[in-house]
Amino acid sequence: MIPFHGKPDCRILLIIPERKSVRGFMKSVVLPAIKSLSRELEEQGVAVGIDFD
Repeated sequence: MIPFHGKPDCRILLIIPERKSVRGFMKSVVLPAIKSLSRELEEQGVAVGIDFD
């Protein structure tokens, strides 16, 4: 953790990604992880459904 001293720095910029970037991340990182998790759960007898639109 970085120690905080003094007032918050108002110069911090928020980076808001474009929808295209978010969807790309979800398709390339999040969805494969969810699919992997669902396979593990199905091996344990848990019914799993994934809906990604």
